[in-house]
Amino acid sequence: MNFENVKNTLAANPKKAIIFTLPNGETVPVSFHITDIGVVKRHLIDCGGQTRTEERVHFQLWTGKDYDHRVTTDTAHHILKQSQSVIDKIKDPKTAEVLVEYQLDWHEIPVFSLFTIGDIQANDTKVNILLSTIQTSCLAAERSNSECGISEGCCG
Repeated sequence: MNFENVKNTLAANPKKAIIFTLPNGETVPVSFHITDIGVVKRHLIDCGGQTRTEERVHFQLWTGKDYDHRVTTDTAHHILKQSQSVIDKIKDPKTAEVLVEYQLDWHEIPVFSLFTIGDIQANDTKVNILLSTIQTSCLAAERSNSECGISEGCCG
């Protein structure tokens, strides 16, 4: 989901609760904070030698000990508007994909997790932001439409 869609959905749904739903169906505690919004720029070279760049909008969520804290759609929209000066520096801010960073616990070990937004669903009382996992892939194989290791230019 792109930044403009997220911003417009929040603006169109004032004074509602926000729920972030993880891919496993669990939700981020409602006392989350949006600690920062920024831009992630990556300049990459894949295993086949092709270079590319990516620019994405990055949200960081954090849950602290203030369990009564609540971010509403109004608060989140205000934070997004404040971040616009940073977001506008990327090539195409309206269509930039949004990444959501959140720290999960895996067997009592804190794990940094990064998600995309798969969907946003709004009803009379809340906006549910459904997070999706990010899958890794071999971009060189995608370019050549074959499995990595079989085609030229892949993992050479």
